[in-house]
Amino acid sequence: LPLIDMCNHDFSPNCEVVPSPENNGQVLLRTLRDVDCGEELLIAYGKDLTNDELLLDYGFIDESNPHDRIELTFNAAFFEAARQTAG
Repeated sequence: LPLIDMCNHDFSPNCEVVPSPENNGQVLLRTLRDVDCGEELLIAYGKDLTNDELLLDYGFIDESNPHDRIELTFNAAFFEAARQTAG
């Protein structure tokens, strides 16, 4: 979105992107609280995004990301094969 894509991400944003009340396909940038003159306008790029998602979709990570997590998947058959191999 032109101009709105200049807003940086924050998990505690001071603005949000909302559809125009005229339903004309336009969007508005609406403040969520009073914003001081010169203060950066911040939006949330999404809820509960991990650093993997931020990096892949937006090219950065947030070192203080409260939603960062790592998901590990495994196949139980690997444990059985390891048990049989180790004896």
